[in-house]
Amino acid sequence: MATNGFFVFGYAARPPRIREVNGTLVANIRVGEKRFRRRGGQSIEYTEWFDGELWGAQRAQAIADMVETGDELFLDGELSKRTYTDDENRERVALEIRIDNWRLLSKKRDRNAARAARNADRDARPGANEAAPAANGRTAEPSGEAAPAPQDPPPSGEAANPASTAAGDDPASAKGEFF
Repeated sequence: MATNGFFVFGYAARPPRIREVNGTLVANIRVGEKRFRRRGGQSIEYTEWFDGELWGAQRAQAIADMVETGDELFLDGELSKRTYTDDENRERVALEIRIDNWRLLSKKRDRNAARAARNADRDARPGANEAAPAANGRTAEPSGEAAPAPQDPPPSGEAANPASTAAGDDPASAKGEFF
């Protein structure tokens, strides 16, 4: 942990870039963190941008291999502030992090796949497409076919729940789900 420890949870603006400085590999990464402030009674969302650098060949190569644009990251390190003049002769401030530790929290493609699965799951729920009951009383699927009937109960000699056993049996040895 750095002496002026600083951490940020944000999203990679671009893939990390590797450069060499005096024989040492350095990975540069730009991360945006969503923030909110109140102005005139309204909450306004804005993005704070941080430039990070990670020194060392193995560490630089690891972050470059794993991180892509839009991936969610946790960065921990030492914060520094640099001022410079841009092309339009305006004074600018850049916040930079010398990264000590980092962690990949989620991949953009995984979040997109999970979002698509949630949407598909939501759309597949009964009532999502406002399907009318079929002639046999079961809800019709969007394709027009009736949904499958619920499974019949087991024959009278078998227990409905594998965990429900006779009084002398050990419930811990019964197979099945307990939730």
